[in-house]
Amino acid sequence: MKKRVLHIRSTIGMYGAERVVANMMPVLTNLYEYASCYLIQGDDLSSNKLASLLIDNRIDVKSTISKKKFDFDLIKSIRSEVTNNNVNIVHTHDYKSLIHTTLAVMGLGIKKVHHVHGALGNTKSEKFYAFVENIFKLFVHRILFVNSSSTKNKAGFNNKTHFLANGIPTDATSEARISSKILRIVMVARFTPEKNHKLAIDIADELRNLGANFKLTMLGDGDLLEEIKALTKKRNLEDFVQFTGFVDDVPKWLAQSDLQLITSTTEGMPMGLLEAMSLGIPAVSTPVGSIPEIIKRSKSGALAETNDQFVSVLTKYINSPNTLSQESALATSYVVENLSVEKQVENLSEIYDEILGLDCA
Repeated sequence: MKKRVLHIRSTIGMYGAERVVANMMPVLTNLYEYASCYLIQGDDLSSNKLASLLIDNRIDVKSTISKKKFDFDLIKSIRSEVTNNNVNIVHTHDYKSLIHTTLAVMGLGIKKVHHVHGALGNTKSEKFYAFVENIFKLFVHRILFVNSSSTKNKAGFNNKTHFLANGIPTDATSEARISSKILRIVMVARFTPEKNHKLAIDIADELRNLGANFKLTMLGDGDLLEEIKALTKKRNLEDFVQFTGFVDDVPKWLAQSDLQLITSTTEGMPMGLLEAMSLGIPAVSTPVGSIPEIIKRSKSGALAETNDQFVSVLTKYINSPNTLSQESALATSYVVENLSVEKQVENLSEIYDEILGLDCA
């Protein structure tokens, strides 16, 4: 059976899940009879970033503005898009798209795939949405996780769960690196509680006190940005910590960096990690999500949990440039060989083939 796939994402900006979709769609459109995106947006400019990027890459995109948590018009619009284009697989990427799409395709015999990019549960409202999402997961054919450990012990989902590693375009390794005499640390993360930027500031504070020669650049925006800026000023770290706000040209900033810092309390498989590694930038990270497995297999970067552990590892890299150079090459080769978007889509296609052979549900 020919694949006619509609990917559906509720988007508020260009973050990790959006980059996953943006990377996959050009490959999918070259492989399938029909592959398109349906985007649920807000009415601000940042919500349109993914649509603009896909359109620039000549990807078929349908977008609609929906600020309601539950929207009957959205359900009707998705159903129309599915039926008008003879879609036989819908692939959702968040709880809002899952709920509305599940209701939209009822009775149509459409195969349903749900992609979990990260964990909800930082606030009371997120915990509620996670609860509702779990209910609607019962009605899909496959649930994809970017963290291999998340596929285990998922009560009620039987054999629906699959691990699907994220991937990046192989040409993403072509960016030239800019050299420097100081250790340039980069952090690519939205300023939200789970990214734990305060730990990063604590680490910077300790490195400064030890007389380390470094610069920490924090890319991203978010609700906690001003709070972290204020903490940086309070610690007198303005000469060591730089804030960029939201940036569209992440590769340019990565090209000016030597090492990536990840202090998250929870992650799946962060796209920022893969993008940095593809450019030869190892990571020092908390042991969350798929990160420990990637660091172990690539033989690049290091894991740490406490302030002291992070400082110890970063000091090692400052004092041993040759180690950093060796691990830089290992990071790039691992991503190219194991985490290309082509490999990601190949694995996804096998899942699509499998569920197309199932009886409609």
